[in-house]
Amino acid sequence: RVDITVGERDGIVPVLQVGQLSEEVSVTSSAELLQTERGSVDTVIQMQQIRELPLSTRNPVVLVGLTPGMRFTSDNTGPEHGSAVQGNGVRNNQTQFQIDGVNSNAAMDQGAMAIPNVDAIAELSVSTNSFSAEYGRDPVQVILVTKSGGNEFHGSAWEFFQNDALNARNTFAKTVPRLRFNQFGGSVGGPIKRNKTFFFVNLQHTINPNATLFNQQNTRATPAMLNGDLSSISTPIIDPTTNQPFVGNIIPQNRISSASKFLSSYLLTSPTGSLVQNVPVQHNVWDGTMRLDHAITSKQSIYGRWTVQNYLDTSVGYEPAAIQDTTLRQHNLGVNYNYALTPTILLTVSGGYIHSDFLSTAPGFTGKENLT
Repeated sequence: RVDITVGERDGIVPVLQVGQLSEEVSVTSSAELLQTERGSVDTVIQMQQIRELPLSTRNPVVLVGLTPGMRFTSDNTGPEHGSAVQGNGVRNNQTQFQIDGVNSNAAMDQGAMAIPNVDAIAELSVSTNSFSAEYGRDPVQVILVTKSGGNEFHGSAWEFFQNDALNARNTFAKTVPRLRFNQFGGSVGGPIKRNKTFFFVNLQHTINPNATLFNQQNTRATPAMLNGDLSSISTPIIDPTTNQPFVGNIIPQNRISSASKFLSSYLLTSPTGSLVQNVPVQHNVWDGTMRLDHAITSKQSIYGRWTVQNYLDTSVGYEPAAIQDTTLRQHNLGVNYNYALTPTILLTVSGGYIHSDFLSTAPGFTGKENLT
């Protein structure tokens, strides 16, 4: 028995000896300790590791940290919400990501786009050196293979949650910020027609309505300051025309320019000079993966996979009222056809499609950003 992992090549050379007709010939083989079929440096992360290792996020790209010299650098950043890795002297935009043999790099920042969650991944491989030309353009390769159905029905369900009732109060906050984090989903796979057609479906939903602490201590102007009353400041305010301090650190109204009076109405003020507030925000994500496998003949097979992700995020800007709403929908499709022409020649034809639609708006402001 020889285990073949994703992207691996192995050679078996059994040696047979001529025996008597009455003798029984038993041929056994085991995997070689030294891989001699190719010169690449690979790390294979299998389903048991993916399922059992504790992860801070359910993004399987995080697991590249198990590869010597590699690290995970970012998750869900930029308009494409790409994931990036870096290591072995290579920049974080020089990694080729593949799902089921199809490119999954985002066009703008080259991060991994529309990656299925960990419960949809069967195996992950990282190649960092001397791989063959079949893997394409970049010096680091991250290859993911999704799960497929089989002749038996299998399924799973999960939920992860956090709640502010279990959290401690931030030192600068008056109350514990609201936190409701629920992440749940399930997967199921099995036969549509035994030994011929199989399916696998995976769904996950993340609901995260919480609050972020907006904390500006002694950085805001008070209404009195905008009217020239700086008596709360211990440092003397010098009159530039006389080089003498203003009496009581109060600037006369006739010395304040009309431009300053006009602009001061747009400045954020606070009666105390500080602004500490818990601002409600939300993070709502749906993602799902569906895969169909079909054996056309004993030598031909085809499968298709579709991954879709839908994000709805809100974030706070320079003030509590400056809320930004972001919606993002991504699609990642792949189709693969295999034909064993001879015992030693395999024809593989693959095709893929990725699409990202990003919309960012700010209620109360006129501008918006729409990237497709």
